[in-house]
Amino acid sequence: MKRVIAAILIISFSSTTFADSPWLDLTGPGHAVGPAQTREIRNPDGTVSYQYGSLENGVLLPAQGDGFIRVNSPDASWGAGIMISLLTNASAFYVRYFSPDYKIHIGSIAQEHGGAYGPHKSHQNGLDGDVYYMGQTRYGSVLNPDGTVSEKFDPQKNWDFWRILILQEMEVGGRSLPAVYMIFVHPTIKAYLCGWAKDRGIINNPIDKEILRRLWPTAGHDTHFHLRLRCSPYYKDCLQQNEIPDVTGCP
Repeated sequence: MKRVIAAILIISFSSTTFADSPWLDLTGPGHAVGPAQTREIRNPDGTVSYQYGSLENGVLLPAQGDGFIRVNSPDASWGAGIMISLLTNASAFYVRYFSPDYKIHIGSIAQEHGGAYGPHKSHQNGLDGDVYYMGQTRYGSVLNPDGTVSEKFDPQKNWDFWRILILQEMEVGGRSLPAVYMIFVHPTIKAYLCGWAKDRGIINNPIDKEILRRLWPTAGHDTHFHLRLRCSPYYKDCLQQNEIPDVTGCP
């Protein structure tokens, strides 16, 4: 019954254009400044300088809440308002309607004031967050020793959560766009999901196609996925990356 209810709710979401999703705190505290990750700038004189992101009046993810557990210490759990609101609201919805009694495990976001945060190349302005793959409660790879996708990775559970995230939109320049900019996953997982979506005949559904488009194959993401949000239009000093290609990235 819970699965049916969730499906009905998500269908209703998909038929609505959100000027401002009620799940997203676009204007409140926690403003992203600069880029999400270090930018290399080549100066006219041939020298190279670097631009880093930062976070103004950051919002701390609580240690736990309705549907989630914070894995990291407070030092690495600050985010932009749009990130914290999306994570907390999406987690509560997912657990209520899809996986009762489960807690989504949320890892690194950013430092209180942002900035370079080793060993990450990004996580600088509060718009990046690491989340364990659905069903995982411990830090560990969801790949087998031979590099194939293991049974630890549940494609449907992850897809359900990503679908919830992708459906949250905001108005940018007169267009309604997903708040999610990219979701970094291991290249093997992206390839696996391309086949999984094709087998289920969903690869050309608008929302599912958008999920595949946003899933970005990136090494090092076999233990978690990396959620990156776009800049809120109210973050005046936030530097948004160019839009990604309008393709699924599948063969």
